Amino acid sequence: SVFPITPEDLVARAKEVLTAGIGTKDEGACLAEGFEFCAPVVGPLPKEEYLAALADFKLEESFDVNAQYHLFRVDPTQTNRVWFHTRTLGKHVADSKRFGKATGKEIINPPQCMHMDFTADGLVKEFGFYTVDRRQGNTGGLGGAFA
Repeated sequence: SVFPITPEDLVARAKEVLTAGIGTKDEGACLAEGFEFCAPVVGPLPKEEYLAALADFKLEESFDVNAQYHLFRVDPTQTNRVWFHTRTLGKHVADSKRFGKATGKEIINPPQCMHMDFTADGLVKEFGFYTVDRRQGNTGGLGGAFA
């Protein structure tokens, strides 16, 4: 790998960034200047638009969420990219302006493949995800916060 961060350390860094809510719990400190969020139906969004869009969601206040992240690995060709999967389960447990009254509804997202691209300093310069099998789960194939 030509990238200055070893694959093991890059995977560990990706897990740290997930703990920081991919910028939502650390006011974007883990995100690089020039950061972009890119998903199938949204983006690319620059850092400020991404943070503003998610500031209003507060998913963890309305939902009991278990992301079930797994299969972390560094791309063998693009060695600054970490790929990983998620099979997110959630339950609507609290009232909120955005999501309305708590319904108790269980949400089972389809499996999703996510990626983070890092700078040499360990900051995220791109984050994105894609549904792997839209026929799984109970969201009609939608993933992320779109479910």
